[in-house]
Amino acid sequence: MKDNIKIVIYKIAEKILYVLAFFMPLKKRVVFSNFSGKRYGDNPKYISEKFHEMYPDYELIWFEKAGYHIEAPDYVTIVRWGSFRMITSLLTSKVWVDSHLKPLWCPKRKKQFYIETWHGGLGFKKIEKDVEDKMDKISIAASKHNTKLVDLLISNSEWLSDIYRRAFWGYDGEILLCGYPKEEVFYHVNPSVFSEVRSYFGIAKDVKLALYAPTFCETHPEGGPNFKKLDYEKLVAALEEKTGTPWVIIVRLHPLDIKMAEHAIDYTDKIINGSDYPGMQELTMASDLFITDYSSGIFDYAYMEKPGFLFAPDRKNYEEERGVYLSLENTPFPFAESTERLVDNVLSFDEEAYVAGLRDFMKEVQHVVPHNSAEQICKIMKEHLS
Repeated sequence: MKDNIKIVIYKIAEKILYVLAFFMPLKKRVVFSNFSGKRYGDNPKYISEKFHEMYPDYELIWFEKAGYHIEAPDYVTIVRWGSFRMITSLLTSKVWVDSHLKPLWCPKRKKQFYIETWHGGLGFKKIEKDVEDKMDKISIAASKHNTKLVDLLISNSEWLSDIYRRAFWGYDGEILLCGYPKEEVFYHVNPSVFSEVRSYFGIAKDVKLALYAPTFCETHPEGGPNFKKLDYEKLVAALEEKTGTPWVIIVRLHPLDIKMAEHAIDYTDKIINGSDYPGMQELTMASDLFITDYSSGIFDYAYMEKPGFLFAPDRKNYEEERGVYLSLENTPFPFAESTERLVDNVLSFDEEAYVAGLRDFMKEVQHVVPHNSAEQICKIMKEHLS
């Protein structure tokens, strides 16, 4: 009953704001949001930066949620999530770019243009309508509402486009199969990123980095989240045995778990908290190995053909609670449900077979290598700012 009442209130607010918008002129500016104002990152970041490079005279607004700090460039205007200014920015900006969902109370005017980049890509986790039976009423209403607002979705593969059509409630609008802007950086890696990341964390140049980036999970079985089940010391020892070089593990929690990052793990000089590092893509590029449970970030990492591993002790529970598109055993990434198995996978890792498997997988899902994808999107944005 409470959910139904909230939905009614949100829809009334939407109608009121839609009427008020008639008294506000539209402005030639763009509003961006990533994870409801929790980060400056993902596809919106790279679109925002490319847009400013191409069209520097336009105002760009980024939303920032209370309790979070996004480190955006000086040319970006930061607006507090949930504020009156956020509402007026949404009502009066000609173009929106978002990696998540617009609020249920948010109306869209006829001459506004909304680009939904989403925040996944090739990945494991089922989304939106594909997990309707596991969503609450407000989440379902918000998801359906967001889909009605969208003018353009971007995709990085035929496989993903098919999922979007179905999972976004039968979305029948345009999908631009251009590849993801956030992936493009992996095909043009800047060597300075390696030294910048190591300098930030105070890590010597000869030390290799393993990035552990578990995803968010709504419910946890006995033992808590996966990042509490990994024996970090054993993993470091295995990596050093395999390569004969020193290693450090950087732990980066999902944005929805970031509040617990500081005290989630017993950090040491070899196990480092990387959850506050401003750029996920840069952190990924600088790493020599990637570990996750269900994060789509491992597919971003795979474009560099570096070693990626899956560690998911809660796999059975997760598949029941959330559902997956891909069986964890049937991807190119060695899969483990225990630290012991993960260590075995590290010690027996065959790079040649791994790379061959990656290439076969990308062909199977018809992955699109991004060529100027951000530029393509920016040109479309410019058309709708005229």
